[in-house]
Amino acid sequence: MCVSSCLNAQRTAGSVLRNVTGQFNLGPDIFPRPWRLQIAARTDGWVEFLLESVPTVAPRVPWLVSRNRRTLAEPIRTRAVITPDVAAKMAQTLDSLLSYRVRGAAQAITLLHLDSIPNSNSMFYVFAHEVFAPLPGLHDTTASIGFAGCVGWPEAGVAETGSGFADDTNIAELRRLSRSIRLASLLSTGRRSELRVPVEVSADEAGCAARPMGNNPVPSYPTGQWDRFGTQRVSLDAVIDTTGRIDPSSVVGVAGAAPFMQNAQEALLNWRFYPAMMAPRRPVRQRMHFEVLFDRKEPQTESEENLLLAAAGQRGADMLIIARPPST
Repeated sequence: MCVSSCLNAQRTAGSVLRNVTGQFNLGPDIFPRPWRLQIAARTDGWVEFLLESVPTVAPRVPWLVSRNRRTLAEPIRTRAVITPDVAAKMAQTLDSLLSYRVRGAAQAITLLHLDSIPNSNSMFYVFAHEVFAPLPGLHDTTASIGFAGCVGWPEAGVAETGSGFADDTNIAELRRLSRSIRLASLLSTGRRSELRVPVEVSADEAGCAARPMGNNPVPSYPTGQWDRFGTQRVSLDAVIDTTGRIDPSSVVGVAGAAPFMQNAQEALLNWRFYPAMMAPRRPVRQRMHFEVLFDRKEPQTESEENLLLAAAGQRGADMLIIARPPST
């Protein structure tokens, strides 16, 4: 459902002003996870699509990485920018599609496809399908429009890759989507400058935030230190460079006892990430705040995990790492 079609000025990475022309709630009719789609005209002359999940545990949830689990941070966000002429063509294609009537098998058409992330289908991918003629008793055609972001399968489950308008969405609602895209195109036309990629961004500013690859080594509890230290938590800041590695010169220990901080840093310097992106094939350095929990045992239930994640998110962590428990 479109919850906002009026202009709303907001700022994004690099202090670019965004005039929001449309905001839509997606799901959870298709998948159990709710999503938002926002369309905006930027003052640098580009049209922006922002697709993000709506967290249910807390407003901001960091990554969770342990020796057995890896869950995505939320909101899961993709920020894609396109030229005004591409946006105008997209709106035109969508209008044409919504005027088309089919009475047989489902048909599909790709509206926008921006290749970027090495392990994923796209940075932003919009598709439409199941456009049917009105059924008896219905006054309008129905359609399904789907949006997939920069996190792809098998890195994430299907519900975490994107969402869309439900199959029973009224065509009038989808026409409002088309008008939002067209308005953003008109507001941006004639002002476009070269897309400036910042030297360094936060996870919130990135087009697609850095994500850890699988099988990264988690830190271990220092041997023989449990009786002396018990439960410990360390926090540190670091920058993930454009090759997907942590820049050693950027690592800063924020808080934590020395032996735990050392184990955390040594482990993280061996990690690999998919680097952050600001545009297709344009990686960017990203700052990240890590929190590492050293405890006697790992969380045993989803509720325990959620409590830890919510608390870490409140402290500003981008990632919560659960260290290997002490061996004795």
